[in-house]
Amino acid sequence: MADQTSVRDHNGKPEAPARAIGRNVSEFAHDFTALADLQLKLLSVDMKQAMRRLRLPTILAIVAGALALGTIPVILLGIGYLFIEYAELSVAWSFLLTALLSLIVVAILLGVAYARIRGSMSILNRSRDEFIRNVNWIKMVLQHPRSAPTETVRTP
Repeated sequence: MADQTSVRDHNGKPEAPARAIGRNVSEFAHDFTALADLQLKLLSVDMKQAMRRLRLPTILAIVAGALALGTIPVILLGIGYLFIEYAELSVAWSFLLTALLSLIVVAILLGVAYARIRGSMSILNRSRDEFIRNVNWIKMVLQHPRSAPTETVRTP
């Protein structure tokens, strides 16, 4: 880059291999820590956004759970008795049909909550993709240090 100076020799003499290795390790360590810092900052931002998106689906799941566990006994018994009276079903069939209908409602609520939760977590794809690019860059630098891009990572 224009603002970086490339040092190839010292007073006309080639740089000592040990010094060059030390400098390269130092530059790599700096770039690695800068990447790690940026990765953590991105993950923090993504997690905050994901948590905001998870509020409504979590509430829906809690309501669905309360409905599944409590099943609002009085209402369900009332529906069962309506089946007995108006559909002329036996008590057993009326209550079984009422229970099945309540489970269908629970399944619908949980399906909506699940769909919203999956959509909320997609924001983390950005962190995952950037992490993969960073890991690939580190692998490339370690395998082929001379062919790696000379661009350094800068923190904001």
